Amino acid sequence: MILERMFIGASTVFVSLMLGSCSKSIQDSPGFLDQNGDGVEDIIYEFEGDFYYELVDRNFDGEIDESHKYGLDDRIVSSKVDSNLDGYLETSIFYEFGTVSKVNVDRMRDGQVDISFAYSEGEVIFADKYYHQTDEGAARIGRIDFEFGYPVSNEIIMETEVSSAEFSTAASVGR
Repeated sequence: MILERMFIGASTVFVSLMLGSCSKSIQDSPGFLDQNGDGVEDIIYEFEGDFYYELVDRNFDGEIDESHKYGLDDRIVSSKVDSNLDGYLETSIFYEFGTVSKVNVDRMRDGQVDISFAYSEGEVIFADKYYHQTDEGAARIGRIDFEFGYPVSNEIIMETEVSSAEFSTAASVGR
């Protein structure tokens, strides 16, 4: 398994391309949109101080699949995405000046980052995955390097003394 990165990376690019900046001032639009005409709100906008949130039900099941935070200048700040539509927003995407800067994934659904992608100028440069300690062995961290958004190395896995919480904290604040 190559860190489950190809799917998540492709999802991140897809989400980023779909979202970008709003073409119309969000403050001039209604507080919700019905994308499929069934009378149920599929995209909801909520305002809070200097930010607003776009909440999206991608598959029209009544559950939020994406939550995007924007500044009032319509520039995206962060997102949370349910990449596999299982009801849990496991993927957190962070932006700097509207460009992806970091993506973290909580695939174990325990509130801890398990996979972290580092970006430079909107392009993934490496990805780290935390492998939890098992009865068979110590905890490990795997890394794949990227160039031009594509993997250029096999996953290199090394044992680590770092706990899941320490990995999650480091991924959340940056490196």
